[in-house]
Amino acid sequence: MAEVKARKKPASPPTRQARRKKRRRRAALSWARALILALLLGLFLRGFVFEIVRVQGPSMSETLESGDLVLVTKFDYLFSEPQNGDIVLCAFPGREGRFVKRVVGTPGDTVSISQGATTRNGEPVAEPYVTLPAGEDFGPVTLEENQYLVMGDNRLKSRDSRDPEVGALEEGAFSGRVRFRLWPFEVF
Repeated sequence: MAEVKARKKPASPPTRQARRKKRRRRAALSWARALILALLLGLFLRGFVFEIVRVQGPSMSETLESGDLVLVTKFDYLFSEPQNGDIVLCAFPGREGRFVKRVVGTPGDTVSISQGATTRNGEPVAEPYVTLPAGEDFGPVTLEENQYLVMGDNRLKSRDSRDPEVGALEEGAFSGRVRFRLWPFEVF
């Protein structure tokens, strides 16, 4: 016996419109889910992995100039402490915002500046990145456990740990480590 297939009736216009509406709704929900997932992933990455930060002010010049964009990795100080020479993103007590500075002293170090030359634990510190040395002498300051000294590379125009309102920072003040400059490209 031959089987007879029933022909499908063409859908009526209201049924076609309902199907289109349903497809559009599914597509919109799919896009919304993708956007929400991308937003959550972006927030996670920015909060725990990396962040792009714009440098403001002259305190780090010549190393970094005002307006430069830098990549800051945030996981560095979850498993280790800041080291001398690291360029860091940090917060100052009692001040809004975050600042890009260089670590010049770690717990137990004794740091001083005399006639523009920095010494750490009685030894001169090679600082080729400092183009304008400090105008005033500083220290000596001996750092206690969990204390860090930060300074800008432009020592004449930097508000940093030498300022009594800032002082030595605790490890919790650091948000991440500056890895490299993203912009401008010509000095990448």
